[in-house]
Amino acid sequence: MPKKSKKKEKRNLEIKVPEAENKKSLSKVLVILIIILIILDTTSLYVYYKPDLFSSDKENSDELKCSDGTPYDECTENKPYYCYQGELLKSAFNCGCPKGYDVDFQDCKKI
Repeated sequence: MPKKSKKKEKRNLEIKVPEAENKKSLSKVLVILIIILIILDTTSLYVYYKPDLFSSDKENSDELKCSDGTPYDECTENKPYYCYQGELLKSAFNCGCPKGYDVDFQDCKKI
């Protein structure tokens, strides 16, 4: 009696996913990752700079003054000084110079 040869059939178990569905799922994942990145970025910027969202600088600038009484962000009577965040800084370009002096960048030179 002849022996029957048993051939083992190899089955292909790969699942084929249509390319359109694969691209859709990848694009969804990409969009979600971008949204998460934007949220993290804006949160870190907010924590780093700590903005005061409930008051404006104009309201606070009226109360704050330099040592000579000049309000913040204004030129002093003693030119060329400018009151910047509580410090008197030379700013001849913005505030000008007294008579007999000429502007030299941020300082004044006698004519």
